Amino acid sequence: MNHPSPTAGPDELADAFDLDTFADADADADADAAMLAQLLRAHAAGLRADTAAVELLITHRYWLTRPAFTTRFVHTVINDAGHRVGAWLDWPAAITALDNQALPCSSSQADLLRIAAALGTELPLNLRQALGGLDHRTITAVTAALTAANGTT
Repeated sequence: MNHPSPTAGPDELADAFDLDTFADADADADADAAMLAQLLRAHAAGLRADTAAVELLITHRYWLTRPAFTTRFVHTVINDAGHRVGAWLDWPAAITALDNQALPCSSSQADLLRIAAALGTELPLNLRQALGGLDHRTITAVTAALTAANGTT
């Protein structure tokens, strides 16, 4: 990569940075996250709390676009014909990694993962602590997930 001068104009910047590479990486992450979302939904179908946990992760988007998370904690289900038909999350392992600071993220991203994990399995959650730093969009998603897990809309 060429390094542009501090006073570089738009043409020099375009030459120095291959913006298509960044766009391709974003598109690949989006496609992978969409595929994982579909597989997670398929596996959780019919289970209200599991579906709510999965939808919370999908809505938030951060975790399903992070290979450090998806490659370690999202496991695909393969049928006898060799097709991927679902995926499940290893919530306890993800939270253990989070507790051991092995998953880089902000405190609100960590709180969202803890809330989703508490919905998706029988992990304990300190709600008072987890709800303290969520932004409006995230608390709206958490509220929707809790409502869905309760079986109401």
